[in-house]
Amino acid sequence: GTLVNFRCVRDRVSMLARYALAPQLRTLRQANVRGGRSALASNLGATSWARLSRRLVVGESNRELNPMSFFASSSWGCSRSSSRFISSASFRSSCSSVSSSCAAPSSTPSSPCPAARAAGSTETLREKVRGDITWLRAQVAAFPGADRCDVADATMPPASWYTSESFLALEQLANFRRNWLAVGRASAVQEPGSFLSGEVAQVPWLVVRDHAGELRAFVNVCRHRAAAVVTQSTGRIAEHERFRCPYHGWEYSSNGALAKAPRIGGVRQFRVRDMGLVELPVRVKGPLLMLSLVPAPLASSSSSSSSLSSSVSRRRRAHRAQTVPGSADDLSPSGGGAESTATGKAGEQRADDASLLSDESLESESGWLPDDSALSTVLEAMAKEGFSTTLRPVHQVDYRLECNWKVFASNYLDGGYHVPELHKGLSTALELDTYSIQVDRCFSIQRCAGGAPAEGDVPGRVSGQAFYAYVHPNLMINRYGPWMDVNTVWPTGPNSCVVRFEYFLEHDSTLSPETIKKSLAASHQVQIEDVDISESVQRGLRSGMYIPGRYPPNVEHADYAFHSQLKRELEAELNHVV
Repeated sequence: GTLVNFRCVRDRVSMLARYALAPQLRTLRQANVRGGRSALASNLGATSWARLSRRLVVGESNRELNPMSFFASSSWGCSRSSSRFISSASFRSSCSSVSSSCAAPSSTPSSPCPAARAAGSTETLREKVRGDITWLRAQVAAFPGADRCDVADATMPPASWYTSESFLALEQLANFRRNWLAVGRASAVQEPGSFLSGEVAQVPWLVVRDHAGELRAFVNVCRHRAAAVVTQSTGRIAEHERFRCPYHGWEYSSNGALAKAPRIGGVRQFRVRDMGLVELPVRVKGPLLMLSLVPAPLASSSSSSSSLSSSVSRRRRAHRAQTVPGSADDLSPSGGGAESTATGKAGEQRADDASLLSDESLESESGWLPDDSALSTVLEAMAKEGFSTTLRPVHQVDYRLECNWKVFASNYLDGGYHVPELHKGLSTALELDTYSIQVDRCFSIQRCAGGAPAEGDVPGRVSGQAFYAYVHPNLMINRYGPWMDVNTVWPTGPNSCVVRFEYFLEHDSTLSPETIKKSLAASHQVQIEDVDISESVQRGLRSGMYIPGRYPPNVEHADYAFHSQLKRELEAELNHVV
């Protein structure tokens, strides 16, 4: 292209950089697509590129970008020669390269807890939040919340809550890492040695029933070089087996204690008892495994931790006492693992693993652990209303949606507002005039009487009373007729999520296999309708044209409570990050 004098067109470059280059670089940074910077960097040079990137990051945080403050003080366009000239065609080509490289990265959710891995770079979540903290504070403050505004006066959160990578990073810290999360079925870890693994909010986790019959959870990260120790999503290890890291062969007993560290001899002050897998709190609530991502060791430094951290410490001392080094490699006394076995103990304790009222927890309900009273209240209410408390799992399916996870949650929480329009079949099976909503800080319950079955629907599928419960942040439990389905929604990116549906039937249900199949097909049709509308909403949020709406106070107050609790946790995390 034609070479033009850089000094003569500085003002034009300023306008181009403000309206063309800067937005693309912001998109590039938020999507964390590093490959797209190569063309631009080749023109700028490594040093100039780094300086420009830092300025753009700072500018994005303040939402006031002044690219000329960089261009005026740099040797941009002169890094490879003494000439003060640059090809305008090359500059336009660089901008095009950046723009075309901003496709959102894909992400594969993990199992059995689907989708816990959000799309993003290798930056830590906290670094992402710190980089945009001024902007994030403004976006959180843009929503008033129930502590400051009644639902009748409130507007909905801005679109940025649903489209920003840095906002999702904040949610992972505030809403997912600091709450109890349902990560699987309790029946999956009923037998000694059985385990589940997955990833939530960039934390790989492992839940195992150890060979002494105790339920445990760990960070699934080897204490040597941080590789995942367990790569299967589910399985079982025999009494003589251990979890073996595929990288360097470090082995851990089912109780998390380090049992073997090849070629570790000669390392000074290597304390075996301190090198076990990092433990996480886990408990059984009804048919669900509930996991907290707050590591137990961190709790001991909290002034409020007392009895629970003491119980964890006692439990640790008990299993560490079994791991006295016998050699440089095998760290158990016998060379065959450090577990003590109580045959049949787990089976005896977990015989009623599908009971809604089962509760296998650590010793204390107070201290540093998140509050789980919301789920307990929901399960107790379900039992009091006559629903059977014993259930058996029958089906599991995942739905992958091109929408933010909160879009799906809000669709669930709109008090049946969308049912007459969106679910024609379901609306005739419910007496919507009887709809009632109970709202609390961290849960809500929607109730509705069942009506006559719709044409083509399965008789009795929605009979008696329908019971729809939401438990913060991402758990939904639905009871209708002999059925219960449990939904968990997991973000895979700011514009995508995956929803897991787990279906249960009452133990004494006499439904035939054909009826079960038809019932699941009817439920699937409802989910497809919800998927389609949720993805339509996300397209509107991404358009840049959405002006936050209002809540009809008689039907969407549960959704308002959901957003308000998110805001409380987001504000607390922003204060904590600083």
